Amino acid sequence: VCSSDLPGASPGPRKEIVLRRWRDFDGTMVVHVPLPEIDDPTVARNLQRAAAQGVRAWNNQPFPVLADLRGDRNPNFAIRWTSRLGGTQIGLARTRWSEAAGLEVESIELGTLAVFGTGGWADPGQIRLTAAHEMGHALGLGHSDSERDVMYPTNTAPSVSARDRRSMEVLYETPDEIGRAHV
Repeated sequence: VCSSDLPGASPGPRKEIVLRRWRDFDGTMVVHVPLPEIDDPTVARNLQRAAAQGVRAWNNQPFPVLADLRGDRNPNFAIRWTSRLGGTQIGLARTRWSEAAGLEVESIELGTLAVFGTGGWADPGQIRLTAAHEMGHALGLGHSDSERDVMYPTNTAPSVSARDRRSMEVLYETPDEIGRAHV
């Protein structure tokens, strides 16, 4: 198995490849997408809906994903809204890895203010794509080398690509014993 064939893997010279993915997850992944705390209720609702669309872009890849907008379900993790993340960064997936539990997600952070241009509110289309990109990280994917993929570092793709979906399939279909191969 070539390390480049394992999305979410950490390759290196003569190192062990460790698949960073959810382990033994069964059921629906619930992501709480709260309303951002901003003064304009229309903008807040538009940003919330856009983030939910981005989260749902990975539905059934590899398991059902539910974006909970009301907060009445027990979530696996939540979207956290902040005005800015720093520099030109729009989103951030905060994850940790545990040998015992596998991939764990603390939160996905999204900025409500535009980082380019006039300094107004973030564009809902950009929030949708950023949420999809960060959700890909939350599920275990690393960055892609193709601008056509939503997992490309600067995320210029209009949606999750066939290659993004195939990378997710490979990540979750690869047996653990191969995922721990030495290269």
